[in-house]
Amino acid sequence: VTAACLQLFPKPDVEVNDLAAVPSPAAAVALLTRMQHASGGMLSAFELMPRIALEFVTRHIEGTRDPFAAPSPWYVLMEATGGAEMNLAGSFENGLGGAISDGLATDAVVAASQTQAAALWKLREGISEAQKREGASIKHDISVPVALIPDFLAEAVPAVQKLLPSARAVSFGHLGDGNLHFNFN
Repeated sequence: VTAACLQLFPKPDVEVNDLAAVPSPAAAVALLTRMQHASGGMLSAFELMPRIALEFVTRHIEGTRDPFAAPSPWYVLMEATGGAEMNLAGSFENGLGGAISDGLATDAVVAASQTQAAALWKLREGISEAQKREGASIKHDISVPVALIPDFLAEAVPAVQKLLPSARAVSFGHLGDGNLHFNFN
């Protein structure tokens, strides 16, 4: 590297965090598009997590709990940030309401405080440590175009499980960027 450019942005005035239960990675990709539009392009994080990851975290990471009454096969942790003049919370909640009505999400929890937001993020950030405590794991970082992630998971997970029938897929990560931790325990 012989040169680099750095652009700084002011600290956001408003932050909205949400954990949504989704039926599939395809629904998560559709939800990403919906929430990018609903937030006016202000999404700063969009993290995909399978049910097994949430189970590992709540089993092994102290101070965590499942925020939903019923389990879901997949979850998405979203964050949007912006300026105080935006009604980001209202836009975000309207987007989520429409997503639930359309079946892209089955339930959602919106953080009402920084403490609640931190608790939601602890669920995502605890996955790697929880995997260690669950036992041996095989870890990969992959990059796939966002729209192709559902197809990749639908093909790659069964291919691995054909070779290692006892392998438990724990694919999670930065769906909004097209990057996943393609892991197995």
